[in-house]
Amino acid sequence: YAALGRVSDAKLQCEVALSLWPYNPAAAALAAELNERGEREQALVCHLPTVAAIQDVEGWFTDAEADLLIAATIRAGELVAEGGTASIVEIGSYCGRSTVTIARTLALRKHTGLTFYAIDPHVAYHFGGYHDTFDILQSNLRRRGLEPYVQVVKARSTDVGSVGPLVLLFIDGLHEYENVLEDFDHFASDVVAGGLVAFHDYDDPTPGVKMAVNELLRKGAIDFVTQRDRLIVCRKGGSLG
Repeated sequence: YAALGRVSDAKLQCEVALSLWPYNPAAAALAAELNERGEREQALVCHLPTVAAIQDVEGWFTDAEADLLIAATIRAGELVAEGGTASIVEIGSYCGRSTVTIARTLALRKHTGLTFYAIDPHVAYHFGGYHDTFDILQSNLRRRGLEPYVQVVKARSTDVGSVGPLVLLFIDGLHEYENVLEDFDHFASDVVAGGLVAFHDYDDPTPGVKMAVNELLRKGAIDFVTQRDRLIVCRKGGSLG
């Protein structure tokens, strides 16, 4: 039934199978598959499954931060004009915890006019044990069927040219004050009015991030929107359209 596209009949058969054997793994797996198929087709983004999908990805992104990043990604997609195109840029992917979060949200929302660039040199990151994480990121995306929704760019952010109008700029690269401002300044002019700018590790243990973001807030380059744990989301000033 599922293969024939008769999803209602497939659902009913799953329920019969589960009523006869509640721990039937095949029926449970198919029921989950039907749920995700329906959510994708109707662009319903349920946050908890996406949060669950990143639990085995190495990184420092909390569930609350993932929840906020999902919401920011959805809001960013709403800023794309009908029939238009825009981009999301992530600076600092590491093994893909936040990358999977954004990509899975885009997959469920079916944003055909939105391109997601995940930028990271993937070499010698000191907090990651100086490992090359490029292959790990690719594997994490591949296992979840998310490769079509991400343009992985193995490079320093400042070596990447303009990628068109940005509706979401997510900065999670090197956390020194100068690096954060450099990342922001490199892409700031591409962020559309009202577009979102998010920074990870906005906390005292990484003072460079907090110092840089606070400076941008004081200058009026961005306006504060909200914060969950160490993820702060801001908005570029100006009116839309």
